[in-house]
Amino acid sequence: MRFKLHELEFEIEGQQDTVKEEFRNFNENILTQLLSKINIANISPAVQPEIPTRKKTIELPEPTDVNESSDEDYPTLKDIKIRDLPKSETEWLLIYAFYATGFGKNEFTRAMLAKSYDESDRKTDIRIGNLTKNLNSLVTGLYIKSTNDTSYILLEAGKIKIMEVLEGKTVARNHHKKTVKPKTKGSDEEDKTIVEQDTIKTKTKSPGSQIAFVDLKYSVKEMTALINYFKTCSAKTQNEEVLLALSWFMENKSKEGATLEEIAYLLKIGTSKMPGALSQVLINLKGPKNNFVEKNADGKYSMTSLGLLQVANNLAKGEK
Repeated sequence: MRFKLHELEFEIEGQQDTVKEEFRNFNENILTQLLSKINIANISPAVQPEIPTRKKTIELPEPTDVNESSDEDYPTLKDIKIRDLPKSETEWLLIYAFYATGFGKNEFTRAMLAKSYDESDRKTDIRIGNLTKNLNSLVTGLYIKSTNDTSYILLEAGKIKIMEVLEGKTVARNHHKKTVKPKTKGSDEEDKTIVEQDTIKTKTKSPGSQIAFVDLKYSVKEMTALINYFKTCSAKTQNEEVLLALSWFMENKSKEGATLEEIAYLLKIGTSKMPGALSQVLINLKGPKNNFVEKNADGKYSMTSLGLLQVANNLAKGEK
């Protein structure tokens, strides 16, 4: 509250009760006597001081990542196999590593991957034999990293690749058709005769090419038994050696038959040499002229009843 008398100004401010008391005293003692002479200026009401209010801070929960998957969101290894999600053996190894490490949280070892082959019912001697080579390929591709002589961890690129596999975004290697124009006697027929071969993979070897050696790591006892088996039989040709190798394999390893690499390994142990044209030999043994060998849908070769009879009557001369 403010009063003005010519050049004299009088102001009252403070708490409401104090202002009222001071105004009452001023009114009773001074204002009544000087009322005729006082020019009361525009009086502004006392402004109430702002009373600071205490603001309460409300903490909101941190937002969660909607893209973060829980363990229950991932398919089982059985479902992954049924859906045929991995398109190569290295992709399978990434999947095995992912599941063996608690979905990428821990380290993994070669032994853990080998166990995953058993759990998914995909274990074969060839796959276990190629395990080190495929692991090195993943290291080179910066999908995994070794932490010591036996352990590895998944890198970010590996985890991204795993998600692509689980989402079905990876594709198998390209296949191609090969067109061959064979020679014919008549020049007029040369342009008309075209043979289109079955679709083959890029790395498929020709029948006469050398098969690469894959160490299947048989025990000394197994290798000794195989060598003795060859010694007690009278194989004189490569055809007969292949029949002996298949015969021993089906009796001692698997009745479902052996792959091309497994047969090559057997011959290397049993005869101390790698076969020259193994694929062509198997074609001959499988052909209508002999019918000693058959090939199943998994690409494995096994003996027919005629092949077993051939070994029993003409090759086996001693105890197996």
